[in-house]
Amino acid sequence: MPSTPKQLKSSRDLKLDACIDYANASFKTPTLKTPELEPVLKVFRYNFHRVRHLMITPAIIGYTAMQFQRHIDVAALEIEGSLDNTDNLSSLESRPNVGERVSELHDARLEQDSAMLGTPAWDKFVSENHRLGAIPVNMLARAPFGSGGFDFLLSSFVIGSWSAFETMAGDLWERALNIDPSGLAHLRGNPNRLRKNGKPAFGGAKTKKDDPQSKSVDLDLIQFHKFDLRNKMGTILRSRYEFSRLSTIREAYSAAFDTNTAQVDAALKDDSLDALSVVRNVLVHKAAIIDQEYARRAQGLKSLPKVEIGKLLLLDGEIVVSLIKPALIQASRLLGAVDEWLHKHKKP
Repeated sequence: MPSTPKQLKSSRDLKLDACIDYANASFKTPTLKTPELEPVLKVFRYNFHRVRHLMITPAIIGYTAMQFQRHIDVAALEIEGSLDNTDNLSSLESRPNVGERVSELHDARLEQDSAMLGTPAWDKFVSENHRLGAIPVNMLARAPFGSGGFDFLLSSFVIGSWSAFETMAGDLWERALNIDPSGLAHLRGNPNRLRKNGKPAFGGAKTKKDDPQSKSVDLDLIQFHKFDLRNKMGTILRSRYEFSRLSTIREAYSAAFDTNTAQVDAALKDDSLDALSVVRNVLVHKAAIIDQEYARRAQGLKSLPKVEIGKLLLLDGEIVVSLIKPALIQASRLLGAVDEWLHKHKKP
C-alpha cells in the first residue's frame, strides 16, 4: 500500500543549519612562537577543516543541484519552449542542443561566481548559498527514507573532531619532548594530577605501578634511531601512552609538564573534552546504544544528551556543534599553552 503524505512526514528535525553556521564561522588557532610546532598546527588545522568542509558538503550538493535544475529549465524554455521534459535527465542525451545550453549556462554561472572570490562579498555570498542549498537537504533529512544517512553523517562529525584532537595531543606531546627533553622527558610529574574526582576518565587505563621497568626504553627504537637520541626523546617515549584515550592523554601531559602547568591543565581538564570523548566512545564502541557508563558520566557532564540506558543516541546539528565547538577550542588552547611553555623555558 503506497505511503500517504501523512505517513511520510517525519517529526524529527536534524537542525543541520547549526552545522552550516559553525562550518562557515571563523576558527582561530594560536600564532606560534615555537617554529618546530608548526607541523603539528598544520595537521590539526587540516583535520579540523576536513570536518568543517564535510559539514557543508550536503548544502553544496543541494545548491549545485538547484542551480543545475534551473539551467535545465532555462535551456528547455529557450530551445523548446516547454518544461515538459525537464525532470527527465536521461532525455538530455537525445536533446544535444538543450544539453549544450545547460553546459553554457553552468560555465557562465561558475565564471560569475568565481569573479567574487577574494572580494569582501565572497564570505556572505558563500554563506547565503549554503543556506539556500540546505533547504532541500533539510527536507530530505526530515523524511523517514532520508534521515538514516544523516545520522551517520552527524556521527562522523563527532568522531572526526575527536580524531583531530587526539592526533594533535599525541603529536604535540611528542614534539614538545623532542624540543625540550631536559625539561620534559624525565616524566617526573604526578600522572594523576589531571584526574577528576580521583577516578580515571571514561575509557581510561589503570594506574601504572612505579616499577623498575616503568622508565625502560625499547632497545629496537634506540637502534632504529642509530643510537642518536638528540631531539628524539618524545618519539622514543610516545609508545608508553595510548593517546587515543583521554585518561592517558591527561596522564602523559601530567607526567611531562610538572612546572608552570596552569594553562596546560586548564585546557586538558575542561569538561568539553570529556563530553566529546564519551559521545565518541558510545558511537564507536557501543553502536550509539546508551550504556551504564554513559549514563554515569552524563550525571556530571551537563553538555551530554540525557538518554535512557538501552536507547539509541540520536544526534542533531545543535548537539553536534555543542560537543565539538568547545572541545576544539580547548584543543587549540592546549597547543597555545604548550607553545607558551616551551617559549618561556627556552634555553638561551
